[in-house]
Amino acid sequence: LFRSLEHWSRKLRSLVEERARFERTHRFVDAAYRDTHHDVMAVAERICTAAGLELTASARAAMRAWSTDNPQNKYGRHEYSLDEVGFTEDEVRTASTEYLERFGQLT
Repeated sequence: LFRSLEHWSRKLRSLVEERARFERTHRFVDAAYRDTHHDVMAVAERICTAAGLELTASARAAMRAWSTDNPQNKYGRHEYSLDEVGFTEDEVRTASTEYLERFGQLT
């Protein structure tokens, strides 16, 4: 059963507040979902750079092999719509205002 949109709106506001608090002492790398499919190696490189790690040739090869063996929708595709859960796009946008202002559209 889906919880109310207000519940998730509060969770997102809390996430934004906690993130701001932790940014003082921790490093974060934001990656849009689309980027993980468009150029996953570039995302991995950004993460490693932020962590001060080298992305070795063997690590790259292992990641490429895993990606090849595990394509998106390997086990089927889950499709859903906002209409199915009784929300509109405008309602979700309004409920997500703080998140979208802080992180933009990370999809």
